[in-house]
Amino acid sequence: MLLALILGCTTTETITVPLCLLETPTPTVSDIQVGEILTVATSPVSTLWDSTLYIGAVRAELTSLDRTDCDTCDSCRETQSCSGCGACDECALSCASCNESLSVIVPDMAEGPQSITVINHYGRSEEGSVMLHAAADSGTDSASDSAASP
Repeated sequence: MLLALILGCTTTETITVPLCLLETPTPTVSDIQVGEILTVATSPVSTLWDSTLYIGAVRAELTSLDRTDCDTCDSCRETQSCSGCGACDECALSCASCNESLSVIVPDMAEGPQSITVINHYGRSEEGSVMLHAAADSGTDSASDSAASP
């Protein structure tokens, strides 16, 4: 009898999350070296803990998520009941100054053109691109140079 009461009280909750196409990530620089910080503009961004940026097929280490001048836009979108995805015509002026970006450490990977993709709570972006170069030579070589010194 107790089991019937427990099973009779279960409820199902459905959580709806918006899935949209994020803005194509646009890097602040077109060429970058392994180990440097790459910042890309995209929108909408959510939080640092649920955002991922891939360079090629490699997940890059996120260092920051920035939203500058977005408070007025956020308030307007909430008041107008606009979704997190897509344009909100009523808030176009309020949102014009909102800038969103992610920054990552460029992982050690092959040189050449690489795609950039962002995934977060809202959805996934189309691919942006960046030209990747090997890390700059520090001017010091391995232990073999020190062994050759007198």
